[in-house]
Amino acid sequence: MRNFRKIFVIFFVWMSDIFAIGNEPHCSKFHYEEKLLEKLVRMEFNMEQREKELKEGFTELNRKQTEAQESNQLLLQELEKELTTIRKENKELKEKLVDAVSHIEQQVLSLFNGIISDFIPRQTERCAELDTF
Repeated sequence: MRNFRKIFVIFFVWMSDIFAIGNEPHCSKFHYEEKLLEKLVRMEFNMEQREKELKEGFTELNRKQTEAQESNQLLLQELEKELTTIRKENKELKEKLVDAVSHIEQQVLSLFNGIISDFIPRQTERCAELDTF
């Protein structure tokens, strides 16, 4: 009976080792390296995708920047044309205003001279009438 107990204990320990090893995951050096390599390949693929997205983003950004520069250049040219037109119109209006002021000055002087020329003889006549009294 004693021997039976020893055999049973030995058999039980041996069986528990077999079952314990079967329940544990099997991780050999090659299995670990395979998983690591798999992960590296996935990371490399993701990095390539991100790099591709970045290149596309930079290309799109450069295209938008070029479009904006061209649009700004056209707008600047249009504004310069409008400014030139406004300056020309301003110069023409200034010349017309100077001419109009000169014309008005001449008319005022002419009217003033007419009034003075009419006023002086009348005053002289009045003075003569007053002297006769």
